[in-house]
Amino acid sequence: NDFWNCRLMAELYESADFSSLEKEQIKKTCLTGVYNPRLLALAKTDSKDGVNTFPRSAFYASDFVGRYAISSKKEDLITAQSFYTMALNVYLDKNSSQIDQDACVLGIAAADLYKTTGQNGYFDFARLLGEQLRTTEKLNSFETKTFCAYFADVLYKTTNDGVYRLAKESILNSLRTNFDVAGDGCFWSDKQDGKTVKTTLLNAINAFLFLEK
Repeated sequence: NDFWNCRLMAELYESADFSSLEKEQIKKTCLTGVYNPRLLALAKTDSKDGVNTFPRSAFYASDFVGRYAISSKKEDLITAQSFYTMALNVYLDKNSSQIDQDACVLGIAAADLYKTTGQNGYFDFARLLGEQLRTTEKLNSFETKTFCAYFADVLYKTTNDGVYRLAKESILNSLRTNFDVAGDGCFWSDKQDGKTVKTTLLNAINAFLFLEK
């Protein structure tokens, strides 16, 4: 699980649209997921050495929040907080005020932890990063636009502040305008070995965002 496996499945697990049997399958898929053993070891030792793990450590923070929602095991929440701290230390060392993919992924992790713990420190930092979404023109890559649009959506649902809804719509409009569709409804973000690569995660997030728009 290098990205959001349990995080996304937790929404399904908590939904009334799925049967008990289906939820058991969702739970099994989440809890049998495999994570990078080196990162898990770093999280368990409260290491601040996250330079080579970011932004994966930020993704893991959100994913363990989702895992906690499904497992109800305190250790999963503690692991999520450890990964968040690891990612936060690296981000702060960057001393960057520019909105980018790293900031948006970390902001999502902060918002996820706030919704789970109610601790205002997570909320305040998510809002601090969210202030950068007031200017979306500098978002350039497909990946950055996708994660930042999702961050804006998370903040809007957390705060009900229309500024974030407008930011999401602005980013989605830019995606529609500036990124070609590969003829089958999928955005493409890269090419490998001369072939168009269609990333499942990013296209799934965009499909969700456009449906809500």
